[in-house]
Amino acid sequence: MKTWKKIVIVIAVTVAFIVFVPYLRYSVKDGGTKGRGSVVYQVYKYHRYADYDFDDVEEIDGYQAYEVGWSLVIFDHEIYKNTHIVQEKEDYE
Repeated sequence: MKTWKKIVIVIAVTVAFIVFVPYLRYSVKDGGTKGRGSVVYQVYKYHRYADYDFDDVEEIDGYQAYEVGWSLVIFDHEIYKNTHIVQEKEDYE
């Protein structure tokens, strides 16, 4: 194998590593949403307070509604989102 082919392979592997390996971590102060991503994509794990504007959420005393699930964003376009609403008992003690 020629030297220039080896150099091209090493550069290609290095660029792929930089672009696709996750290095960004962030938390959003909306109830517990966390995210991880790289230059190309972001993955969000949702756990945030839900509004009571949704049709399937009814306000019950002592319970808080949360939106939970995850989503995949590629190049700032949301490709997949799987979330649902759960109601959890709040403990104020």
